[in-house]
Amino acid sequence: MKVNVLNENEILTLSETAHYLKVAEKTIHRLIKDNKIPCVRVGGQWRFMKTMIDDWLISQMEVLPKNDLAVLMEKGETELRLTNFLSGIVYPVKGKDKKDILKKLIEPLIQTGSIKNPEKYLAKLITRENMTSTAVGDGIAIPHIRNPRENESSAPKIVIGISLEGISFDAIDNKPVHLFFLVHTNSETLHLKILSRISVLFRDAENRENLIKSAAEGGAEKALIKIDHPV
Repeated sequence: MKVNVLNENEILTLSETAHYLKVAEKTIHRLIKDNKIPCVRVGGQWRFMKTMIDDWLISQMEVLPKNDLAVLMEKGETELRLTNFLSGIVYPVKGKDKKDILKKLIEPLIQTGSIKNPEKYLAKLITRENMTSTAVGDGIAIPHIRNPRENESSAPKIVIGISLEGISFDAIDNKPVHLFFLVHTNSETLHLKILSRISVLFRDAENRENLIKSAAEGGAEKALIKIDHPV
């Protein structure tokens, strides 16, 4: 009997994901509908990155948040807003390769003292990208290190990078990336909640276009507030 062994870089179909998690396909459909599982639509079909599914699975287990904010969010006592964690907006973000782009994105974290060892942190980001790209499709990438617990601070920080022209980043749908969301927190639970929030807000093409267009006009932060705090 042949046994299929999944590797870390594998892209899974919906049925393969259901088999991997040992649940019914209808369960996966429900999780997608409720925006509770990381995925992207490619050519009308749902696709899942195994590494992100593994991260998501860990977050569903008993993980103790490491700061008061994470505790409140875990209990549902405060609403998660990306603008509350914004450490900086890099526009225009440019670079000749992934390492160059990531170096630009971590600059706000260096300036605010969120990371003490930039070289070590950058190396971890690159290691994560070498496993499989964090470009999840629809012009979006969400750089982060493989294990959130290895981040230096539990206080959540997000850096947004914006490119009008788009940058090749080995995206799952082979499209250039226009929006980068660098996520930094050592709470696994909060990390996954932030990823989910980004997915929910920017699955909407209008929100993506508004943020990119506003950056060119110097109003990216105002646009993000409007997207993040709908009336």
